[in-house]
Amino acid sequence: MKRAENCVDCKITHVRFEDDCLVFEFAKSKGHQDGEEHVGPWHVYANPLEPHLCPVLAMARYLFMYPSVLVGKSALFEGKDQYSRYAKIFARVVIEHMDELKLMGVREGELGTHSSRKGVATMVAAGSTASPPIISICLRAGWVMGGVKDKYLKYERAGDQYVGRCACCLNQNNKEFAITPPYFDFTSIDNIIDQNERKRKVEKWLKDRLINVERIEGNVMNLAMQCFASICYHHTFLDKTLHPNNPFRNAAIFKDIPKDVRDCSRTAFPWSSTADTPQITGVPPHILIMSELEEVKRMLADLKVTMRTDLRSELNDRGVGGAEFHTNRILDSIQELSGRFEALRTAPPSALQQENELDLYVFDDEEDTDTFIERDSQTSGERHQRNAAMQERGETAVKKRRFTVGLVKDTLTSLPPNFKFPPMTCEQLVTNWFCGNVSKNIVPLCRLNSKDMINIKDGNPTRNKMARFMKVVEKYGRAENCWMDKKSEWSPALVSKLWNSVGRKHIYAKYNNKNDSRVISIAWKTMHNKMLKKGAFKKKRSMCRDDVMWDLSIYNHALPSGVIL
Repeated sequence: MKRAENCVDCKITHVRFEDDCLVFEFAKSKGHQDGEEHVGPWHVYANPLEPHLCPVLAMARYLFMYPSVLVGKSALFEGKDQYSRYAKIFARVVIEHMDELKLMGVREGELGTHSSRKGVATMVAAGSTASPPIISICLRAGWVMGGVKDKYLKYERAGDQYVGRCACCLNQNNKEFAITPPYFDFTSIDNIIDQNERKRKVEKWLKDRLINVERIEGNVMNLAMQCFASICYHHTFLDKTLHPNNPFRNAAIFKDIPKDVRDCSRTAFPWSSTADTPQITGVPPHILIMSELEEVKRMLADLKVTMRTDLRSELNDRGVGGAEFHTNRILDSIQELSGRFEALRTAPPSALQQENELDLYVFDDEEDTDTFIERDSQTSGERHQRNAAMQERGETAVKKRRFTVGLVKDTLTSLPPNFKFPPMTCEQLVTNWFCGNVSKNIVPLCRLNSKDMINIKDGNPTRNKMARFMKVVEKYGRAENCWMDKKSEWSPALVSKLWNSVGRKHIYAKYNNKNDSRVISIAWKTMHNKMLKKGAFKKKRSMCRDDVMWDLSIYNHALPSGVIL
C-alpha cells in the first residue's frame, strides 16, 4: 500500500522481523517530505494459506536468491532506476495475460503500476463488513487527511497491524485469519538438550550457506532465520510450482534442505500455540471470539474421546461390559487346559518321545533344506553375527551413495532426463560447481565430463564456459589461500568462505564495469562475457593491450595486484 519510492529506496536495515510479522520503516513519505511527525513502522504479514500471495515467502525467495543483500547496509533492490524496471515488468505481465483479463472485464490501458496500490486499499477498506479503521488505512497509504484530522488522529500499532493482515489477503471473516507465519517450533522434542541441539543444527545449516555471515547484523540474521522457516514450510509447494529453470531452484538455501530441518517449521493458531509460537498480533476482537470458540470446540471433542476411553478401560478392569468378560476368560482357559491334558493322557509314548526330540532343533533358512542345527549351537551364533554384520555394512554403503546413474537415450549418465543447465548467478554457479543438488540427483558440475553432455543441447560449450569462469575463481581463491584441490573436500561452508574471499574483492571489482549499478544479481554468463572482454583468458602477454589486462588473465600466475599474503 506504500508508494513505490518508499520501496525502491529501502535498505535491508529498514526491515526486521518482530513478533509474527515483517516490519518496515521509511525515513519520509510524500505527505511528510522532511520526515516530521514520522509515522510507522508498517507491518506486513504472511499468508501461509495462499503461498502464491504470501509477502514473507516472496521476501524469503528474494533474499536467498541474492544473499549478499543481507550484508551491511545494502539496498534492498540494487540499481539506479528500479521503479522504471518494475513498470516495464508489470506492463509485460499485463500484456501476456491480456486475454484472461479481458474475460474479467478489464480493458487495455486500465491497469498500471498504481493499480495494485488502489486495489489493495479498496480491498482492505471495503472487502468486508468488519474492515479496519479508515484512519489506519489512510496513514498506511500515506494520504494526508487534512485539517483537524491530521492533528488529532494519530498512528497506533493495532490499527496498522489489522491493516497488514487484511492487505496480505487473509480472510477477516474466518478464524484462520489469526494464523502465524511459518516459524521453527522445537517443543515436540521432549528433551531440552535435544531441543537446543536441533536449534543449533538449523542455525548452522543456514549460516554455512550465507555469504559473509559474520558481517550480518543480529536483527537481519533474525529476519533471515524467519524467512528460512518460510522456505522450509513451503518447500513442497515451491518444488511443485516453480518453473524447472527458475534460478531459485539452484539457490544454496533451497536445495537439499534436510527433512528433519524442514519438519521443524510449522504454523499455529491461538488454539494450537506452543511455547515457541511468536506472539500473535493484529487480530480483531471478533476473530479472537471465533478462536476461543474453536478452542472450546476442540476441548469438548478431546473430552468426549477421553471419557469414552476411560469408561471402557474401567469397565474392562471390573469385568463388566466391554470387549471381554473375566468369568468367560477363566472358563475358556480351564476348558483349554482340560483338552491338552486329555491329549497328553491318550497319546502313545513314541509320539511324546518324538516331540521332545524335535524340540531340540530349529530349521535354519540360510542352510540347505535337509539340514537341521541345534538351537543353542555356538557355530550358529557366530554365523548369524557374521551375516548380520555383512548386511549392516552393505546397508551402510548404500546409504552413503549420494547420486545414482542411469541410461538416457542409451547413454550412461548421472544427470536426470531432459536436464538443462538452469540460469544461475555467479554465487550459485560456484555453489553448484562443488556441491551439486542431491535431491535432484545432479552431481557437482565439476565432475561432469563430455560424455555427460551428449544429450544436452549446447552442453559442452556451456560446461566449458563454466570451467573457464571457475578458473578465474580458482586464481583468486589460491591467492586468498581458500582453494582446495580435492573435489571431495568441498562443503557448503567452504564454498561460502571461498566466495566471501573472492566475490566482491576480485570477481565483481575487477571484471564488472564501474558504472554498473547491479552487481549481485548478474548472471554468470554475463560475468563470463565481461571476463572475456577484460582479457581473463588471454594466454600470452603479447595478446594483451596492457599490463592491466595481463594481470587479469588466468594464465598470468603472478600474484594479482592488491593481494598481500
